[in-house]
Amino acid sequence: MKLVTHTTDLVRKKAVLVLQKIKMATGSDIPDYKDKLKKALCDREPSVMAASLNLYLEEVTENPKKYRELASSFVIILKQVV
Repeated sequence: MKLVTHTTDLVRKKAVLVLQKIKMATGSDIPDYKDKLKKALCDREPSVMAASLNLYLEEVTENPKKYRELASSFVIILKQVV
């Protein structure tokens, strides 16, 4: 969890991807998961933002209405990544 806020962007990206794997493997909630996910979505590095979009995809698929207000942010991030 600490590595999501690491100074190196590659480490932050890998930490987000590991969180995704843990969430998929266990199916249970991870402490501070939502906060870390939001920080990764607002990261200054596009690769970290793109990695967090994969996590949001799973969350949005389960409950789309809950993340409706983030739709414009998702589009902006996708444009930055592309």
